[in-house]
Amino acid sequence: EGKLGGQASVPGASGIWKALTENVNQLAANLTTQVRAIAEVATAVTKGDLTRSIRVEARGEVAALKDHINEMISNLRETTEKNSHQDWLKTNLAKFNRMLQGQKDLTAVSKLILSELSPLVGAQHGAFFTVDGESETPLLEMAASYGFRGRKHMTNRFEFGEGLVGQCAIEKEPILLVDVPEDYVHITSGLGKAPPRHIIVLPVLFEGQIKAVIELASFKEFDAITQTFLDQLTESIGIVLNTIEANMRTEQFLEQSQSLAGELQSRQQQLEQTNEELEEKARLLADQNKEVERKNREVELAKQELEEKASQLALTSKYKSEFLANMSHELRTPLNAIIGFTGTLRMKLAGPLTLEQDKQLQTIQSSARHLLSLINDLLDLAKIESGKIQLHLEPVSCNELLQEVAESIRPLADNKSLSVDLKLPEDDVSITTDRRGLNQILLNLTNNAVKFTEEGGVTLELDEHHSSGQRFVEIRVKDTGIGIKDEDQARLFQAFTQVDASAARQYEGTGLGLHLSKKLASILGARINFESEFGKGSTFILTIPDRRSGIESWPHESLSSKTIPQISNS
Repeated sequence: EGKLGGQASVPGASGIWKALTENVNQLAANLTTQVRAIAEVATAVTKGDLTRSIRVEARGEVAALKDHINEMISNLRETTEKNSHQDWLKTNLAKFNRMLQGQKDLTAVSKLILSELSPLVGAQHGAFFTVDGESETPLLEMAASYGFRGRKHMTNRFEFGEGLVGQCAIEKEPILLVDVPEDYVHITSGLGKAPPRHIIVLPVLFEGQIKAVIELASFKEFDAITQTFLDQLTESIGIVLNTIEANMRTEQFLEQSQSLAGELQSRQQQLEQTNEELEEKARLLADQNKEVERKNREVELAKQELEEKASQLALTSKYKSEFLANMSHELRTPLNAIIGFTGTLRMKLAGPLTLEQDKQLQTIQSSARHLLSLINDLLDLAKIESGKIQLHLEPVSCNELLQEVAESIRPLADNKSLSVDLKLPEDDVSITTDRRGLNQILLNLTNNAVKFTEEGGVTLELDEHHSSGQRFVEIRVKDTGIGIKDEDQARLFQAFTQVDASAARQYEGTGLGLHLSKKLASILGARINFESEFGKGSTFILTIPDRRSGIESWPHESLSSKTIPQISNS
């Protein structure tokens, strides 16, 4: 009847029948136990319980059946687990893909990912690091966290290769830590804290380029299906982050484009306005051009007249200079005779002179010398203005020249009990220039120094230096005389000028010495500066270039109380 658990009952049986009855009952009992065990497990499997297995003892074909059924259950359990894991994997990947669609803010996405991912994979601690693309060196900066608590001496920024976060960014491979030390990090709640046992660091890539790094910590182990899920999820996150970055760049470009479009429109309006103004100015310019052409014709006629007058004036100036030179020569002859005759009379060759006669002769001789000096200065000035000065360039020993100049002024200095000092380098300093012109400049400067000095003396100094590849010689003429007032320094080098009327009467002079010195210095390519303090003396500085090296024009400088204008090469 297909019923299990039945037993044979044979009253009064003995011997062989009794043994047969017992064997049949044992066979029925074993079969009942085995079939019921198989039925119980099969029933559990049909209800979805794949943890059961047949554990009854059996032999032969029943044992083989038991083993096959157990193997079938095991295979079914593994297949079910795989399908379940795949379903979990696909379901959660799809969930995150839907959740991340349309996201535009990087920080919001980072927080959303950690808040959903951490409980899903059983993590109690997490951090999301994004790449800072604006820094000069690549940096990973924490953009979001889960259950994070800052610790002393811990940073939220990592360079590539720095720490496990930076190392993960370089290797672009996950890093899994197991059996984490107790003092490594702590997961904290309101009730307590404990160290996690497992940590995983995941790179977020897009087309091989690092976009972010995710770090998760958990009390439990990250199993294989969880690691697979994280690997696949980071690919999706990489795509989302790249899309957000692209959208942000697009928005920036769009804003720039709109700004440029607005600026372009504004400039176009300005250009249109400018074009209108230019057209108006062009009309005005055309009218002005006609007026300018008319004035140019008038200017051309005036220019021709001026050229004719300039030619006549140059010719007149030439005749004047030649006349002045000839007259100066004619005047010097009788003056030299007067000076000679008065000198002869003062030598008392014609008999003794009275004090009054000697004083009158001395006055005549002094006036004649003064007049001769004036004529010589006028002659030199006429030669310079008529362009008759010719330079004879030759090597000149500055040491010897200064010694000669010192000797020439020494009698005048001795008459006034003044000292004449020379400060010369041990080695001879030579320069190629016009000896006569240089000598005349130095005589003018030294004679002035002696003339305007009552106590002390005159010092001549010599030095040389280089500037911009040019060699220069610098000669200083120092005196301890009356000095020059500040208000008189600006007109010191003007012709026929005495800076002080009382000084002119006391010291006599033509007012041409410094003017001629300036003119000669300009011809030699030199310059004259001076420093002076009223009542304490003056220093005149002559800076002259070596003509072998060529001459450069001196730059013009504004007139100050201590310097004269720089003299350009003539």
